[in-house]
Amino acid sequence: MSELISLPPDLRPGLMPDQMVQSVVTEAFRVLLNTKHLYQHVDISVDAVSKQLRPTLRKLYPLEQHSDYQLSKTLHPLFGYWYPSVRSGQNAPVLPRETMIFDLPTVKPFCERCEEVQVQPFNPEPPTWGFLCVDMRRENEQVFSVGYLCQGCKDFRLTFMVMRKDLRLTLTGRSEIEKIHAPIHSERRGTPLFKRGACLQLQSGTALAFYAPHAHRAVHAVLFGARKIQGR
Repeated sequence: MSELISLPPDLRPGLMPDQMVQSVVTEAFRVLLNTKHLYQHVDISVDAVSKQLRPTLRKLYPLEQHSDYQLSKTLHPLFGYWYPSVRSGQNAPVLPRETMIFDLPTVKPFCERCEEVQVQPFNPEPPTWGFLCVDMRRENEQVFSVGYLCQGCKDFRLTFMVMRKDLRLTLTGRSEIEKIHAPIHSERRGTPLFKRGACLQLQSGTALAFYAPHAHRAVHAVLFGARKIQGR
């Protein structure tokens, strides 16, 4: 089941409704890049966002018909073209008229340079030349390629690829494989039953086949959905 995204709980007070909607997109990227694995996704809930925006809009527009119109107008950019904001002073590309410009969040993935040191934040890193890679395949379908730099070592870079279809974001790629610690071991001491790749497949929702030497049989496990195990 997909995780539904609405306004972040730590939303900065005093924001205008359009800024609040922008923060929803930032929150969706934050949850996706911080908590999801390859091929997992999150969905922005328009119903939840609408419910959260109504009190603010009713204060600004007391008449119900006016507030309803402004609500529709405020949510409209969610269904248009999305583009991550660029750093101050950098030229922006020519964008479609109806564009949702949002901030990329800070994330905390594993840094191979810092290793076991305390987890360091990664800040979005705009390209030194050109523009962020955003491909518009068709209406409401985009592919984002976003780069991040570790703030601990200031050396390790990580690039994520995110697929957007309507209000769903899916993590479809990353430049470095995810750091995984296999928690499950076989009965034979020191023989990992689930290797690193196996855990990645499990988290990504794909089928897995492994060999258990202590049982002398091949076991094919479907590790997503029904999790049905068949033995030979």
